[in-house]
Amino acid sequence: MITPLRLADGSAVFVDRGWVPSPDAYHVDQALYREPDTATVEGLGITPPRGRDDVVPGALRDSLPYPLVPFIVQQTGTSAPRGLPRRWPAPAADDGPHLSYAIQWFSFALIIVLGTGALLRKTTILGHF
Repeated sequence: MITPLRLADGSAVFVDRGWVPSPDAYHVDQALYREPDTATVEGLGITPPRGRDDVVPGALRDSLPYPLVPFIVQQTGTSAPRGLPRRWPAPAADDGPHLSYAIQWFSFALIIVLGTGALLRKTTILGHF
């Protein structure tokens, strides 16, 4: 569910508030998920498009009576009352898989260097007989 949020300077930003159920995967009863008119939003600023068929603020500039900022805020944190919309989880503040990948690729490089050295040594030894 993406809604515009008016900022203090008169512009607006689209806020991806999360996921809500839809009976036909197209229509949503927005009245059920209305939030207060004033809000403090915690989230990640992301430059669109994030994927296929994503909202692009630049394409909607002519449709709204106020200027739009060129990014989308993906709201994180706790879900709204009744648990909907379901908010995006905050990204983990860890190293992720990067250390494992680094070890893996340095291992590959070591195997290539040692394997090439072993093959050259074997070729040199067999060449003397």
